[in-house]
Formats: sequence, structure tokens, C-alpha cells
Amino acid sequence: ALRELVARLEKERDAEKASVASREHELRDLLRAERAQAAKAESLQISELAARRAAQELQVKNDELTRMLSARELELRQASALSGQGKAGEMRAQAEIDEIRGQLAAAMRREHALKSELLAAAAEKRQLSAASRDAEALRALVKEKEAALSAAEREVARVVPALVARDQTIADLNANKARLDMDWRERMQSMRMEFEYKIEELEEKLYVGPLGWLRRKLTGRD
Repeated sequence: ALRELVARLEKERDAEKASVASREHELRDLLRAERAQAAKAESLQISELAARRAAQELQVKNDELTRMLSARELELRQASALSGQGKAGEMRAQAEIDEIRGQLAAAMRREHALKSELLAAAAEKRQLSAASRDAEALRALVKEKEAALSAAEREVARVVPALVARDQTIADLNANKARLDMDWRERMQSMRMEFEYKIEELEEKLYVGPLGWLRRKLTGRD
């Protein structure tokens, strides 16, 4: 039973070692990925701050262009209302308004692109946070496996001396049994030889003396 227990514990220990090694390999991969993701997160943070600043600047510029556009359109309406301005002045004002509108449209497109970049950066940050949580969970699992491995090794260390002691006890008992068997065989041989010697002595006594002749005749040993 002890050997079976030791074999089972050693098997469990080897399985735990393999599991811990596998988990540690995964953890190292995750740590490398996490460091890369941390650098990426820092880069994303910088890009996000830059994008926010650019968006704010664009918003200011949009507001300024909107005010300029409104002012030019007002001037254009006033110029159209005045008969003395002439067609050339009206066309210049309209051209300025079209230019401002073009600048405003480009700024709005840029603002939209920056907002898309900000949304993408936020999504990547969420993914990085999830990956970080996975790494933490894996670290906890590795610690749990290492604790289980230590417990298995302690159990093996506790049981093996008992097994060794039991084997030694069995060996001592076998040696004692072998010695007792030899002593018993030697004693039985000695007793048999002694018994045979006594029988021979008795036989000799029976066939000597006054009645020895009669006994030899009766037994046919004469």
C-alpha cells in the first residue's frame, strides 16, 4: 500500500511539475506580450492625448471658420443689397466664402477622423486591460499549481522514509526467519542423530546379558 501511495504521489508530482512548466511557459509568453502591450498602451496614451489636443484645436478652428463664414456671408448679403458695390466685389466675397467653407469641411473631416482614432484607441485600451487581467489570472493559477506541487513533494518526502523503514524491517524479519530456520534444521538434525544413537544403545542392551541369547533366537538376529 505504501509503494502504491508513493507511486501515485510521484505520478501526481510529475504531472504537477509538467503543468507548472507549461503554465510558466505560457506566463512568460504573456509577460512578453504584456510588456509589448504596455509599451503600446503608453504609445496609445500619447497618441490619444495628441489626438484630443488636435481635436480641441480643430474645434477652435471650426468655430473660428464658422464665425468667419457667417461674417463673410453677412458681408455678401450686405454687398448684394448695395447697388454701388458692383459684381466684382460680390464675386470676391463669394470666393472667400467658398474657400472658408472648403476649409471648414476639411477641418470637419479631420475632426471625424480623429474621433475615429480615439474610438479605436479606447477599444485597444479595453483589449489591453482584458489581456492584463488574463495575465493576472494565469499568475494566480501558476502560484496555485506551485503550491500543489510543493504539497505533493512534501507528501512524498513524508511517505518515502516510512517505506524505507518498512523495507528495512521486512529485510530484518526475513534475515531473522532465515537464521531461525537454519537453527531449527540444525537442532532437528542434532536431535535425530541423538535419538538414533539412543536407539542403538537400547538395542545393544536388549541383546546382551542373560536374556540376550533368547531374544536373538526369537528375532532371528543370532
